[in-house]
Amino acid sequence: MRHNLLLFVVLLAAGSASGQRVVDISSTDADVVSQQRPIGLAGGTIFPEYKYVKVKEGSPYYRDEWCKGILVTDNGTAFHGLELKLDLLNHEVHYKDSADREMVLTTPIRKVIIWPGLDARTFIPGKPWTATDRSLEKAWLQVLVNDSVSLLLDIRKKLVESTPYASATAEQTINEEEAYWLRKGGNLLRVKHWSDLPALLGDKKGQVAKFIKENDLTGDAPIEYADVVAFYNTLLTPAPDKK
Repeated sequence: MRHNLLLFVVLLAAGSASGQRVVDISSTDADVVSQQRPIGLAGGTIFPEYKYVKVKEGSPYYRDEWCKGILVTDNGTAFHGLELKLDLLNHEVHYKDSADREMVLTTPIRKVIIWPGLDARTFIPGKPWTATDRSLEKAWLQVLVNDSVSLLLDIRKKLVESTPYASATAEQTINEEEAYWLRKGGNLLRVKHWSDLPALLGDKKGQVAKFIKENDLTGDAPIEYADVVAFYNTLLTPAPDKK
């Protein structure tokens, strides 16, 4: 069962790349209306290459390497065939322009889809939910499960600066922590601890707890959170009519 659910979650992520069900998470989403090269992006600024030279440990990016990706703007225009980086420290989207320069996007974006490998990763702005938590105002949330109950991951980066003994030069470290959110019944709920997850899925609490135990899940990785939420959604599927 565990392997089937893992495949199910991967398929969900891949399906979101075609606009499958992101409307469940962002009611203002729209279908891709056109394909253009990045020259059509307005308001980008050149990224200063010296910005992170003091960083000795950690990374500001979701992935350090450039990833193929798609940007969907607020008006529904989709830009395909881009090379993208997602800066989660400064909440920025970087792209390469037609001259191969690294640019920082200033155009409002509804959705970012990148391919670090074979599977797509979808990110949406956290700003629509600032009434729930003000820290989401500039956050980019990764869509782990997109269904009747959705699961979002907020990867939070923090910059710490220190000056080593007998050195006049400050060094920087970027730390990372994860925050999980459930989109359920029109509400966004923070999953503060792994042990809270069955209770947040309360109407099926017993079945969820049994699933966690039988599959030896410990909440050590995002895929395990996704496994549980994906399983919960299967419990919501109406049984077929018997004739």
